[in-house]
Amino acid sequence: MKNALALLRINCILKNRHVKNHKVTKSKYPNPIPENMTFFKDKFRICSALRKIRTSTLITLLMATTVPNSFGANQTSVSFDIGGSLFLRNELGVPLFSGTAADGDGFAIQLGYYDVATTANNFAGNWIPLTGQNSLNTAFATSSIGDGELGDGQLSTQYVFDSSVSNTFQSLPASDNTIPLSLRFYNAVLISNATLFNTVSKDTWLWRTPAPSATVPPQINMFVTTSNQGTLEWQGGAPSAYKTTVAIVPEPATAALLVFGLAGLLGRRRRA
Repeated sequence: MKNALALLRINCILKNRHVKNHKVTKSKYPNPIPENMTFFKDKFRICSALRKIRTSTLITLLMATTVPNSFGANQTSVSFDIGGSLFLRNELGVPLFSGTAADGDGFAIQLGYYDVATTANNFAGNWIPLTGQNSLNTAFATSSIGDGELGDGQLSTQYVFDSSVSNTFQSLPASDNTIPLSLRFYNAVLISNATLFNTVSKDTWLWRTPAPSATVPPQINMFVTTSNQGTLEWQGGAPSAYKTTVAIVPEPATAALLVFGLAGLLGRRRRA
């Protein structure tokens, strides 16, 4: 390739330079070049051929260096950000632990959704984590408070769900622009050790079906700011300081049994 480009430069210089031996210049070349000017005709052909080689090589190099491996894949990008004067806090009002400067070692978080959620009820159905521990998208298994090099109670992170990367493209919502996304956060680094969690959502945080990355794939911005905090919805009610006020709840069937059990105990006490 270097030799080809060198030849191109030499031939183009010769082609554009006044040639003293034949007393002709480029401006005097007819088009096409006559057969009796074979020397210059050959030069012209070589220069044209090398120019084509240079053009195709540049295109190849540009494609190799600027086109990502996922070119043509379907993608959806989701960004979550909470910072400034806002913090996710535990039940005592203390900002949740962010771990070290590395991502993934603070208190656990999960981006996800409830499988029958709508804007009428953002928390209906079963919780499906898209990131974090217990998610099938193992590329995002280490999601935690402090990601994005922030401190306790804050995070700034982006997830790209890409059809060309299998461990980022699992358990995605089935419908477009109807299911609100949520962020769930826990009071422990390991979810198995957590005793409290809360989930925050917003009606405008709607999932968008992945689109080809060659166009402009959907971008969902889940930003928490002082101006929109009043429109947030919390699974644990309306906390005053983003507190993890909800204990890890049993499955609905277990909860129903618990209610019946309490009713039975109350009935026994009344008869006594």
